[in-house]
Amino acid sequence: MKIISNLVIALLFYSCNSQTNSSENQLMKCIYENCLDDGSEFKETILKYENELITNKVLKDNSSESYFNLLKNISNGIQFNSRIGYSFMKEIDNLNYYKFDSIKNCYSKIDKNKKLISFQKKMASLYTSEKINYSEFTSDLLQLLDEEDLEESYYKFNVLILF
Repeated sequence: MKIISNLVIALLFYSCNSQTNSSENQLMKCIYENCLDDGSEFKETILKYENELITNKVLKDNSSESYFNLLKNISNGIQFNSRIGYSFMKEIDNLNYYKFDSIKNCYSKIDKNKKLISFQKKMASLYTSEKINYSEFTSDLLQLLDEEDLEESYYKFNVLILF
């Protein structure tokens, strides 16, 4: 009996540990560490924008389900009349320490899973396309991601960029 309980505890510890040490979490942790203030201003900017989307009823809350539903709505062609008076990307760009080079540097340091690689390639196409069909783009993202994936702050951050 003691062996079984130790095995169950070990499996629980492993599953919890593997979630917190996912490639996506490693990537966000590295990005935060590359900020002058360990990412506190960066996190605050993300939270501010997320709260604006909640206030404007674009997101129900900050759950993975809410982010997943946002992607589904965009893929179904639903347009949002958001009253947010600023651009999230401009806010991020105004953070003098945050540079996409740090993402590239961090990305090169982590162990990448297949999903993260596919997601990165898809997001890269967003930045290189002259004209983007957001409905098709989010449909493609939904082929890659499920609701559980959107528990990762890395994926949530990218959904905010997309929106």
